[in-house]
Amino acid sequence: MFQKKVILISFLFFFIVIFFHYQGWFVTVETALQTILGKGSRGVYTFNNDIKNYFARWVSYRNLFEENKKCLEKISSLSIKQGELAQIQDENKILRSSLNFLKKENNFVMANVIGKAPDPINNVLLIDKGLKDGLKEGLGVLAEEGILIGKIIKVEEKNSQIRIITDNESKIAVSILNPDQASGIMSGEHNLRLLLTMIPLTENIKPGDKVVTSNLDSGIKKGMLIGQIESVQKELYQPFQSAIVKPAVDLNKLNIIYVLLD
Repeated sequence: MFQKKVILISFLFFFIVIFFHYQGWFVTVETALQTILGKGSRGVYTFNNDIKNYFARWVSYRNLFEENKKCLEKISSLSIKQGELAQIQDENKILRSSLNFLKKENNFVMANVIGKAPDPINNVLLIDKGLKDGLKEGLGVLAEEGILIGKIIKVEEKNSQIRIITDNESKIAVSILNPDQASGIMSGEHNLRLLLTMIPLTENIKPGDKVVTSNLDSGIKKGMLIGQIESVQKELYQPFQSAIVKPAVDLNKLNIIYVLLD
């Protein structure tokens, strides 16, 4: 009985709603509902579009950032390669200059290394040329590549002694091939390496700078390559800086040398 009443009431309610709708009595209510639902739909649509646009812009910015990063890496790589190429060209220019010097220089004596002085403390080599060949103390000695390796320190009739630049007692006035053409004193250290000192702090020197002979040493011509700066040391409250120089040739593998005459 109760179910029949519910069905009857539902039918009557549905019939009344249909009747009122066709009579136009629900127009205001329906319009209000459509407006509210329409605004909600537009809000949801707009919100969805904003979210999509945000993520699209984020992806675009991320891609742009990655592309810029790759471009910067390529530019950096090209700059490094250009720097390396310029350095190699400079080195080749210096080596060609040294070799051309030997070709043009007629006033030199070629000699063979025949041994090493018995003194274990000093780095001194013996050569097979001496007084009879026009040699004398103080003359500069070059390797086959035209690179300065030492000085004549003792001369006898048929042989001589060369003090190698890494010898503890070796001291040579040098110039640095940087924009300021800085100068200093290069000395040997423990027969192992070269120490460049007396360089003013105002001079801008750096690893890779070439070191050549200056015109302040009698018996040694200006511009002979010696090596390149390996590291630079600066100390607070000191007026000078120093540097470690790597020789341009292996000083332990000298067989033929050239003594430059006056």
